[in-house]
Amino acid sequence: MPADLSGARRQAGEPAEITPSLLQEWPLPAPGKDKESRGRLLVLGGTASTPGAVLLAGEAALRAGAGKLQIATAAPVASALAVAVPEALVAPLRTDHAGNVASSGAGRIAELAEGADAVLLGPGFSDVDATVGLLTQVVPRLRCPLVLDALASAYVGRHRDGLAHLHGRAILTVNPAELAQTLGAGQEGVGQEDAEDDPLDSARRLAGEA
Repeated sequence: MPADLSGARRQAGEPAEITPSLLQEWPLPAPGKDKESRGRLLVLGGTASTPGAVLLAGEAALRAGAGKLQIATAAPVASALAVAVPEALVAPLRTDHAGNVASSGAGRIAELAEGADAVLLGPGFSDVDATVGLLTQVVPRLRCPLVLDALASAYVGRHRDGLAHLHGRAILTVNPAELAQTLGAGQEGVGQEDAEDDPLDSARRLAGEA
């Protein structure tokens, strides 16, 4: 896409393909502006034994230009993450006996999300029931754009109207197996092969139902 056309489309709010050349066009932060001018992101994810995905998500957010990063994760790994990502505010959350973030932390998560421009949920979560139980307490309180990653998509599988209050400001980042499980929750005849053969059609079906 030519630079002048890509710039015009961004100004018009139209979608544009993310390419290395497009990223190179993005200007550096203006001198004198603080981090808040580039937005605040909250990442919720990880367990006592799977902190890596949260680390990768946080680093990616900073590289993409997020001004302030908040990470809410399992208490046993919070200190290590705070050292690994010194730019971030890392909030430790209580865990259940298996090391999953407990639903009792929903209030703290909602507090962190109040000042966020976007929220990412799910990287590093590993238990479906624990994830859905937590997100059932969290997602209805959110009002900013939301990304549900990987296992967090199970929330939509069990609560088809659970994102309606966001009026389309939600994205699912899932692989074919997760897409099939989310789309096929409670239905017969929806398998991973369907999502692999035609992921776009499967994604459209889910978007039409959620």
